[in-house]
Amino acid sequence: ICPTTKERQLELLENLKKYHDKKDKWLIIGDKQSNNTRKLSELCNHFTTNFHYVENVDDIDTIDFSGTNNLLITSGTSTPSSIINEIIKYIKKLPVE
Repeated sequence: ICPTTKERQLELLENLKKYHDKKDKWLIIGDKQSNNTRKLSELCNHFTTNFHYVENVDDIDTIDFSGTNNLLITSGTSTPSSIINEIIKYIKKLPVE
């Protein structure tokens, strides 16, 4: 595992320990076929089932954010920053309940 990937996984583990409440929701941004992204989902699955793969903004519309306390986002190391930024920008425009 490259150092960047290892660091991303360790950061995710630290945050999963803090934010694994039923009202916390996780987004994993990246290609579902990516080994790195799959590993992130495996780590999430040890702490919560309340996570979603997101490959683009179209995937956001299928997620119910009602009742969510914290929205936590991680991404595969090969996910382009342009996609990550586009998804975050889109989420920020969603109505807050």
